[in-house]
Amino acid sequence: MRTSPSTGALVTHISSMCNGKGLPDKAKVEAFLKLGCLKQGWQGVDEAVKDKPLDRALVTNISSMFCGKGLPEKAKVEAFLKLDCLKKGRQGIGKAAKGQVLNRALVTRISSMFNGKGLPGKTKLEAFLKLDCLKEGWQGIDEAVKDKPLDWALVTHISSMCHGKGLPEKTTLEAFLKLDCLKEGWQGIDGSVKDKPIDRGLVTSISSFCNGRGLPEKAKVEAFLKLDCLKEGWLGDDRAVQDQPLNRALITSISSMCNGKGFPEKAKMEAFLKLGCLKEGWQGDDEAVQDQPLNRALITSISSMCNGKGLPEKAKVKAILKQRSESTQDDEIIVIKEEATDLISLPHRINDQAPLWVAEPSVKREVGDSRQRQTTFFSQSDIPNDRTIRKSIHESIAKYQALDNEQRQQYLQERMSVQKHDGSIFSELKGQEEVVASRDISQWELLGHYAGKQYHDNTYQQGARVMGAALANIDSYSFAPAHGVFISGYRQGNITSLINAFSTYSDKEKNSPEQNVSFLRHRNQQGQWMVFIIAIKPIPANEILWIDYGEQYWQAARAPIAISDDNSEAFE
Repeated sequence: MRTSPSTGALVTHISSMCNGKGLPDKAKVEAFLKLGCLKQGWQGVDEAVKDKPLDRALVTNISSMFCGKGLPEKAKVEAFLKLDCLKKGRQGIGKAAKGQVLNRALVTRISSMFNGKGLPGKTKLEAFLKLDCLKEGWQGIDEAVKDKPLDWALVTHISSMCHGKGLPEKTTLEAFLKLDCLKEGWQGIDGSVKDKPIDRGLVTSISSFCNGRGLPEKAKVEAFLKLDCLKEGWLGDDRAVQDQPLNRALITSISSMCNGKGFPEKAKMEAFLKLGCLKEGWQGDDEAVQDQPLNRALITSISSMCNGKGLPEKAKVKAILKQRSESTQDDEIIVIKEEATDLISLPHRINDQAPLWVAEPSVKREVGDSRQRQTTFFSQSDIPNDRTIRKSIHESIAKYQALDNEQRQQYLQERMSVQKHDGSIFSELKGQEEVVASRDISQWELLGHYAGKQYHDNTYQQGARVMGAALANIDSYSFAPAHGVFISGYRQGNITSLINAFSTYSDKEKNSPEQNVSFLRHRNQQGQWMVFIIAIKPIPANEILWIDYGEQYWQAARAPIAISDDNSEAFE
């Protein structure tokens, strides 16, 4: 359990604040790090928190706002952290927030908007947080939402677009949120959707395009959303899809590649989407697949690899596909003993389009169709023996299983996103992918499922042959929910398999982060094993998710064994 930020993290924060300013004086650094207002639980009295550790998340937010500005003065930081408008329960009434703790998620969003700008002024901040257009259900009439809470997902998107640009003006923000093209069901006619709610998934994609670029103009948003190449079934003929709806999954993938780059040009996007190598069944001959639909799983994988890099050119896409093919031809096969394998989740290509629910044919046999009693194994998780909590989780699992593939993908995206680890906690993870909360997560909230193909009868080795991959790859993206069964997320997993371990169970490990999510095994009526991810404590938006792989995993990982690609080879 972490009780204080690691030295590496602190150095990172100090260097951020002093970017371009040279090395700070020892006295100034010590004075800053001794500030009582930066300690966990501070409510205005330094003496009350003298034995408390530094509030890691808070230091991160302050360093973001003071990036390149030097270490802030005590008086300014204290004045900012005492603002009632930053406290939980605040709805414009100061008394309602008296005695309340800081709204951590809100501070994170404010720090994003004020990245490198210093602390915001009280008046402007309060005015922003009182805007009715930021409240849940706002459709243009302020009076109708006067008693509603802030729409946290919306505030998150606004802070993303306004990263480093400060608070947006009321008129600009309202004009953006009134755009009919952002409403559900819009097909180019504004009047037809005047009573419809905002399309949340679409706003998520727009905020990705415009990350750090400010709120986009109406003309640009409409022009982008009217592109026929973004519609379902487009194969190059605009007229053939004029009445079709938007291809939501495609927009999500495009927005990932163009994160922070604005809307891509029509010509470039059409050229990308016409590539024969992106179509189903492509084997090197573009002509042979000209009438085939896009390979959605492939586009998802490419968008992950090209996140924030823009649309790749044809030559780059083919190079990626060639490398992807060659990576499966490993001669050396390494595996960890199956009986010692627990939970594994390392960075790899994501395919959110393949959350597999029905039992996939294993190498030896298929799962039987006999109906069984559904069972959720709470005893092996961090979930308390509380009937109310467990009933709620069961209900969440039932609702989640009723979603279709697209709805599950949206569910995952609303709760989790991927970023690069800065190495401040585990240096060996620097530059690798990690998962963060996209919004505030409630304790015991279901975050999603560990997707993949289900195998049986100790088939790591056979599974590797079927998938054309080394056992090391199969094993490195697998979860073994029961003896003789494993779910492989290799090439077909989703974002949950990128959640990193909070501990490596090493004696040398220091200042490890705090676990905040847990695996939960579930067997449905068809006898299929599923693995879900549950939040075991409240998680503020933008906070990293940490899970427990289990001590057995690390024991096995430190002593892998090699086995040959021989059908007669047995597991020890």
